[in-house]
Amino acid sequence: MAANWERIWGEKYEPCWHKEIKGFHFFGRNWFAGADESAALVDGALSGGGASGGAAKPCFFFQHRRPEKALRMALRRHGNLVAFFGHNHWSATNWNIVSLYYGTFPCIECASCEPRGCAALVRDAWIARAPLEKTCDVGGGRHGYVVSVYDDMAVVSRREFGMGGCLGNDWLIFSGKDVGSPGWRHPLSMEERKKLIGEPQFPKGAALEVSKCFAVVPPVPKKKDAKVWDDDADGASPRPEDEAKATAAAAAAAQPQEALRLSIPRADGNPDSRAYAFDVVVAGDAGEPKLFRSVYAGGCNLGMGHEPDNGATTMLFATDSLPKGNVLKFGAMPVTSLGTRGKAIVAEYSLRAARTRKVRG
Repeated sequence: MAANWERIWGEKYEPCWHKEIKGFHFFGRNWFAGADESAALVDGALSGGGASGGAAKPCFFFQHRRPEKALRMALRRHGNLVAFFGHNHWSATNWNIVSLYYGTFPCIECASCEPRGCAALVRDAWIARAPLEKTCDVGGGRHGYVVSVYDDMAVVSRREFGMGGCLGNDWLIFSGKDVGSPGWRHPLSMEERKKLIGEPQFPKGAALEVSKCFAVVPPVPKKKDAKVWDDDADGASPRPEDEAKATAAAAAAAQPQEALRLSIPRADGNPDSRAYAFDVVVAGDAGEPKLFRSVYAGGCNLGMGHEPDNGATTMLFATDSLPKGNVLKFGAMPVTSLGTRGKAIVAEYSLRAARTRKVRG
């Protein structure tokens, strides 16, 4: 590894490294370096700084996997330090890839910018009413960050580098004398992130469209235990090509059948909040239990303004899976990756007349 590192980068390989550029500190940890060694390197360079050291400039720590608990506990004393890591290739559209430890130490997961687009939509089962489905094109996603660094803060802009465009609101990383003081709350805390992500809304006049079709209906995922984001979880995501093969195999084995197609319009009524998914409910007029489904928003893994089909999301419902009745009521509610919700839009569909009618409220 050392020989390749020196050949490619033209510098000496070090298990732990430190660079100071224009007064800003950057630290890195390669494979096989111990937590104590890494912490000692940071402590030595930042002695006298941190949460109690006045208005310290933001500093950055990089390693391949999420910093383990021992290292997090050692680094938390530096209130101006933020860690970036990768390994899992999870999507940067999901705001849960930010973890804030001890109220002051943010660890931010980096997605993947590789050509095949490997920003996987995972680790978000808990945000929706039902298991999330990929029933339309969410986009491959070549994600990365553009970080603007200032003397007292850093701003993370999430970008899609394949087709272009931003992935939503920027994230603020603050460093200064107020970090860790009584009453202070980090801008990357869950409470502050929920304020920033807001509630996605449909624009005025938006309506659901329901129509009959004869199509292959993808299998609906089985309900799993909804778990809150696990900060210490680690593991590789399924490769996109493997997911595509599995989807193609399931589609080849399925047969076309009578179905209803639901088209959900783009939920861009609130320009400061982007829909990540939709909770969908279907009710019949025969008194049967309601049907609950959840789906990723069309193009949610692409830059804003680059979603296919003008951002519409399509779902298929096998006729024999729907609640009984002559008139079905469909409702769709936009959801963010942090689980905040906007207002639902509702439509009634008459099976006899094969006609959709918008319902107020």
